[in-house]
Amino acid sequence: MTLKVELSDNKIMKTAFESISRIVDEATIIFDTEGMRLTTLDRSHITFISLEFKKTLFDEYECTTPEQAPVDVNEFMKVLKKCKSNDILRLSVDEGNLIIIFDGDATRKFKLRLIDSEYEPQVPPKINHSCNIQVPIDVLVNALND
Repeated sequence: MTLKVELSDNKIMKTAFESISRIVDEATIIFDTEGMRLTTLDRSHITFISLEFKKTLFDEYECTTPEQAPVDVNEFMKVLKKCKSNDILRLSVDEGNLIIIFDGDATRKFKLRLIDSEYEPQVPPKINHSCNIQVPIDVLVNALND
């Protein structure tokens, strides 16, 4: 299994997970040939959350075999907050850990233990949407803060 993810604009990841960490405790990050995605339910199991990062967003993205990484979202966010704006963010999965590397003025490596998730990755409900709306991440963050 080869998984190599590199993102120089780490603010994208930090902003997305900061928003998600306010409403979910755990989530399964799925890496596959299309990119990185996360699907989960909120704590009360009312709101379905789907987040997708296409592989074209990353500076480098290689995933030969799909990989699931169930994580404690708050712990993942604690690590992401340590990332400096000029750091390159690298992710990989190894032996039950999500490996998070910040490469900038210095290289810092963190191992986040994968959790035993009691939930399988969620499947979105079948809803016929009559329109498709794209919302800038800043608008979404402000709405969640409100």
